[in-house]
Amino acid sequence: MSDYSSVNSIGQLNTAIEAANGLVANSGTYTITLTGNITFGATALTPIDLAVGNTLDIDGTNGASSYALIGGGTTTPERGLFVYAGTVSIQNLLIENMAARGGNGGTDDGGGAAGLGGGLFVGSNVVDDAGNVTLNNVSFSGDSATGGDGGGGGGNGGGGGLGGNGGSPKFTISGGTSGAGGVGIVGAGGAGGPIGANLVEPLTAGNGGFGGGGGGGGSSTNGTGGREDGGRGGNGGFGGGGGGGGEGAGAYGAGTGGGGGFGGGAGAGGPVGYGGFGAGNSGASFGGGGGGLAAGGDIFVQGGASLTIEGNESTSIMPGMVHGGAAGGSEAGGGQSFGSGIYLQGTGGVLTLNSNGTTETIAAGITDDHGAATTADYVYPPYLYTEGSTGIVKTGLGTVILTASSTYTGGSTIDAGTLDIAAGASAGSGPITFGATTATLQIDSALANGGTFANTIADFTGAHDIIDLTALSDVGNNASTSFNRLNDVLTVTGTSSAVKFQLASADYAATNWMATNNGSNGTEVFLGNAPCYRSGTRIMTDRGEVAVEALRIGDLVHAVLSETLVRIIWVGQRTVDCAGHPKPLQVWPVRIAAGAFGPGRPHTDLFLSPDHAVYVEDVLIPIRYLINGSTIAQVPTDHVRYYHIELPQHDVVLAQGLPTESFLDLKDGSNYANRTGPIRLYPDYTARMWEAYGCARLIITGPELNAARAFVAGFAAMREAA
Repeated sequence: MSDYSSVNSIGQLNTAIEAANGLVANSGTYTITLTGNITFGATALTPIDLAVGNTLDIDGTNGASSYALIGGGTTTPERGLFVYAGTVSIQNLLIENMAARGGNGGTDDGGGAAGLGGGLFVGSNVVDDAGNVTLNNVSFSGDSATGGDGGGGGGNGGGGGLGGNGGSPKFTISGGTSGAGGVGIVGAGGAGGPIGANLVEPLTAGNGGFGGGGGGGGSSTNGTGGREDGGRGGNGGFGGGGGGGGEGAGAYGAGTGGGGGFGGGAGAGGPVGYGGFGAGNSGASFGGGGGGLAAGGDIFVQGGASLTIEGNESTSIMPGMVHGGAAGGSEAGGGQSFGSGIYLQGTGGVLTLNSNGTTETIAAGITDDHGAATTADYVYPPYLYTEGSTGIVKTGLGTVILTASSTYTGGSTIDAGTLDIAAGASAGSGPITFGATTATLQIDSALANGGTFANTIADFTGAHDIIDLTALSDVGNNASTSFNRLNDVLTVTGTSSAVKFQLASADYAATNWMATNNGSNGTEVFLGNAPCYRSGTRIMTDRGEVAVEALRIGDLVHAVLSETLVRIIWVGQRTVDCAGHPKPLQVWPVRIAAGAFGPGRPHTDLFLSPDHAVYVEDVLIPIRYLINGSTIAQVPTDHVRYYHIELPQHDVVLAQGLPTESFLDLKDGSNYANRTGPIRLYPDYTARMWEAYGCARLIITGPELNAARAFVAGFAAMREAA
């Protein structure tokens, strides 16, 4: 491990980065520690270009102080960190007033370059070691990206690059490097084409490398035997503008302007030249170069690269600014501007938001190519560039809050923790997919207080999946759900309004969706819990009451509806860690006091899981819907052992004198540790299954539920009066 432990100037920072870049492959980790704020002047920051297998850590904290990289804004623009290749960790740092400015096209019709990633650019131009950046407690403020302006008048001008303006080397015998280069050591500009005296080959200029502008095309001098048409301008590399075409001699035609790379404006020539994605086309007949794209005021992530943002409440990505480059003439097009916050380019890239057990806020919008551009936005033939679609992944415990409107289209995956949608369209337009572990989608704004939620919900099947609607009032604990299997629409109704969710096609059912108060008079939605008895519960058998944990397959129990003794075909068991559950109200046992449903019903206090149904007036009602806080109430506990018994057919058995349902086999595997099949916490009750195998109607709303509540309330009042 090598390190620079005392860095407080741009010169020292560049020296440290150059040293890290110079390490041979697989040399290990290199650390740079700041000991003061670094204010940028006329010196550009060296790009990070690590060898394969190396890691660079940049830490802005020394003791109790955190420091900043401070740019000159648009007045004296200097871009922020540029990671061309390698694994980089950046922590405890403020990146402020940094500006990425695409180079202008050469004054003779070169195309303007793209301005990409004011505070941070994460590249993927190196296939075997694309940029892989992790931000921990890093904030962005006042950053910007500006596209380069197109050049105007005359031909031969080089395209602008990510690192500088294009040149105009007209009428040289050997040509020249007229295209501007990329950033620092990264990418070169294309060479300008030579003049056409006595040449017979096409006078085409060189193409730009990554970030480099194309060279200007050579002009013809009409020499003897020489080519009289002008040469073609070189194409720009990624982000670079195209070079202007060469002039023809006499009445002969001018060369075609070079095309822009991604975001680079086209160089002008005889016919119209085409700019890259989001950039301007050139004018015809040397009508000016196109302006460059501006994208990612704070952060730009190239397709194939990866960015992870983690940290705590001090992590804040504020919206930056984006300004497209101006056209070089009245016939040319200007560059567009997309993504003032985070721009995800192309495909194959990854943006991971890891709250790491804390809370982090992303206050800037997130966009991708497809979300940024609509058909009306295209200023180039669509065959030149296919826009990408990229999404985000929420990992780690804790909460990520999205507070700005976003247009990314690749969807959001919640692998763990909470993703908080705090404003309309914060999650873009793609689906929100629940992962395999504990995951919560929190929706704060009024967008979930009437109408239909914008994003499709997918894979809401995990044991702890929750949708928390903080703005959907549930003052009286009467929130409810309904599910339409014909169109997979879930409707959640609160105190005075409702919201609808479009679910990705799945075998959901009306009966297993639950809604309850979230503890703050909002509404949360989840899938119902499996019905179970707490250990110690005594079931009526042919030999009297027996503790449920002592029952075995083949034992005879009294079946109420069948009015006979029926053999047990299976006994289920599981232990639930209530203390580790994100929503313990879903799993705490419900205590039913002796006599809650009348004398001897039950004859002693009985404990059921929240969704175990009791038999009341010929219907089954999950006990959670009858909680009254006195005779029926949940009991907090750290752990609980649950059992259930299955009969050949769904029926009602007596648990300490109270009629309760037996286990209903839904033919979809197991919820218990000792049953063949996958272990699941929540069953997948389908309407077809319940109708086919249920012994009575299941009630969770309506007059029959109200009557049951009144029935229980009457016995509770008698108990209190006594």
